[in-house]
Amino acid sequence: MIQSFGFLDRDLNRAPAAASDWTQVDFDHATAAVSLSEFQNSKPTVGRSYFDMIFSKKDASGMTYDIPYPFNKIIAKLEDYNGQKVSLSDSSGPKVVIFPMGRSLQRNAAVAGLNQAFSFDPYFRFPRVVVGIDEEPKYDNAVLLNLKNKFYIGFNERAEILEVISYNEESGRFEYQLVHDYASGKAPKASYANRSLCLSCHQNQTPIFSRGPWSESNANPQMSDELKKKLDASFGLITCGPNNDQSYCYKDGKFPQYFGAPIKIDQSISYKFDTSTDEANLTHAYQKGWKELCSDPACRLSLLEAILLYRFSSFDGIIPDTGMKMMLLQIDQNWKAKYPGGLSIASPNIPNRDPMKDIATPSTVSAGSLSTVKSLDQQTVQQLLTQSRIPTEFEPLLPRKPLDIWKDSGFDSHQTNRLLKGLANEFTLTDIKMFDQWLAKNKSPDQVIAEVTSQCQIDQVGKDVALTCAGPATDGFSFDAYIPNSTMGQVSQLSITTSKLNCDPVATQMDQNRYSGKSCPQFTDLNVTFTKINPNTAVLVFHRPGGLNLRTLHGFYIAEATVDLTTKQARLKIYNQSQVIKSVLSQTQKELFKTETFSRFQIMTTLMKFAQVQGMRLQNGDMTGLEMRVEGDVSVNDLTSSMSGFDIMKNTCAKCHQNNEGVPPNFMGLPIVKTTDYDQCRRIEQCAPRLIYRLKMRNCNQTDFQKKKNPMPPDFFLQNIHMPKDIWMKGYAAKVLTYLMSLISEADVAKVLTSHGMAANDAMVAAQDILRSECPNSNSVIYDQLPKCEFNEFKNLTRCH
Repeated sequence: MIQSFGFLDRDLNRAPAAASDWTQVDFDHATAAVSLSEFQNSKPTVGRSYFDMIFSKKDASGMTYDIPYPFNKIIAKLEDYNGQKVSLSDSSGPKVVIFPMGRSLQRNAAVAGLNQAFSFDPYFRFPRVVVGIDEEPKYDNAVLLNLKNKFYIGFNERAEILEVISYNEESGRFEYQLVHDYASGKAPKASYANRSLCLSCHQNQTPIFSRGPWSESNANPQMSDELKKKLDASFGLITCGPNNDQSYCYKDGKFPQYFGAPIKIDQSISYKFDTSTDEANLTHAYQKGWKELCSDPACRLSLLEAILLYRFSSFDGIIPDTGMKMMLLQIDQNWKAKYPGGLSIASPNIPNRDPMKDIATPSTVSAGSLSTVKSLDQQTVQQLLTQSRIPTEFEPLLPRKPLDIWKDSGFDSHQTNRLLKGLANEFTLTDIKMFDQWLAKNKSPDQVIAEVTSQCQIDQVGKDVALTCAGPATDGFSFDAYIPNSTMGQVSQLSITTSKLNCDPVATQMDQNRYSGKSCPQFTDLNVTFTKINPNTAVLVFHRPGGLNLRTLHGFYIAEATVDLTTKQARLKIYNQSQVIKSVLSQTQKELFKTETFSRFQIMTTLMKFAQVQGMRLQNGDMTGLEMRVEGDVSVNDLTSSMSGFDIMKNTCAKCHQNNEGVPPNFMGLPIVKTTDYDQCRRIEQCAPRLIYRLKMRNCNQTDFQKKKNPMPPDFFLQNIHMPKDIWMKGYAAKVLTYLMSLISEADVAKVLTSHGMAANDAMVAAQDILRSECPNSNSVIYDQLPKCEFNEFKNLTRCH
């Protein structure tokens, strides 16, 4: 049992993600990057999730899910797919974080059905493991899914459930999925989740994550220490075996891990996970720009060409041709016309929370010293524990203000804008290298626009080569290089001067000159190889770090330089391949833009098929025949003023509270079981006081929520069904409250409270407060003592008909 927790209270001095000077009026006038009317269906209308595409296989029976157990093997499959293993030494590979007491819907699974008063142990024996991918695939000659910032899985051993968030390129949205029966000896069942339920917390329709210092996670040393202590006691100090199938063991006999998740991590892991969700959060903004600001084929062809040139420059910038300039201007003009108030960016951030400090008690006793409490009602404490109670200020259900407003396209001095840069990040380095290398192989003499020379001093000692090369003032190139052991050397600076590029050899390398093309090309921090091809000739090949061929900001290809070893003169040719790029894009545009969304996978598959790349590893994108189950997608009707209180509940609460998981409480029944009105009434009746308390919170000030509870339905849900809060309160909530109060009495509520040890007079006062007050004064401890929406037993004397 935990005696005390001294969690980190500091932040990491991270710069705020939002502009702090935007007002609520500014946000109200801005256009949402992802609107409330988009992506409401739980089942995607087109495409499949990345999870479906990776964790499926085709066999004699057709397409089926292939979801390995235990979770170690899920992580291993992701490691294999991306070509990089989890590494704590350099924080690379999949990011894996453990949450003993988090805020997911599975937060109660660790203690459900247990009776361990005053014990936090189950949370540390059955923690939640979350894995996310924040790096692109590391394979050459392959077009795989780019999982970077697009793939996340949560796992709780005791719940036997996987919670999955992964991208769907054809739909341009993140999909929310569940895998049930994820346990040894069971057959996992994958389904698309009830999206309305998911979006109550995931209001940005992408992953969410807390801000630093991530006190809920094992990035907190005290949390990881407690995890290790509990798991050591439960499993012993066992060294991991070769089959990668142990729940808990010590990797290499030294490093404890739970289902493949390292127990001890530093804050760099959580920081990178947090950064990944922040970047994922911008996905909808870029897709919106692609669909609305650059919708005609000419604009899209020009934008895609600019994206490729930008990536050829290693994100340095571009010198746009006339067509690109018109495209960038068109995007900016469309931006200001379509989004006159700007584009508001939703928030993926929930507050950092110390779960041990958050547990409230009716006394001044802190959560960390609950073991010393003698006078506190044990049942009350146990309820607090089993709920992993979340105070309102930390509740993911609370509406979050947008992070920022993008007032314009963000055109910058590097001749790029937000849309260009955002979509460019969809491509992997391998993608760009493959197309770059194909272009280099398809150079031809008619593409040469300049040839420059240099006179070199070449010093060679054994296999070490040093070069000092200086070219003429016009049509020349200069650099110094040292190439050890005839392998790869470094070039700190390569300068090219030629009148053929219409540049001024004496113009300085300031941004204004570089991105207008006034100054001649200059490159820094290059790799170079020096290879003798015969006794009289050598070849110099320059590369950017990462292996890209060298290209100017125009996209012109700088080929290998030939060196005459007799005269010591080097010659370098520059190729203009812009027409080749335009021709390829033009010929393939029907396939490139086959989907309404910007699909990097579709684009790269099309380009590489056109290039006829041999031996390329290609992800199977055809999911025909793979079952698409939908979890708890309850069909409801629009609300009307003629509905009764019960009917209003059936057509609002059911969207979230009619589910198979029991979280949130399924007091409206199970979607897979036909539930009569009478059965639903019995369920509602069981926890009617609790429902009344939450509904009445709408009459309270928001400042009261911290000591009480946040209101229901959540603000975001009302926004989703286009229901103004004042109309809900005046027209609908009153009917629901009248119906609920017809099912209970003050005596019923008082009886429950006295069963928790409350004095009879105090219990009656509290019952009257809950049922009669517009805004109950009772704090959340009273709420926690009200009957839960659990249905092992119904009330003996029912008022339902």
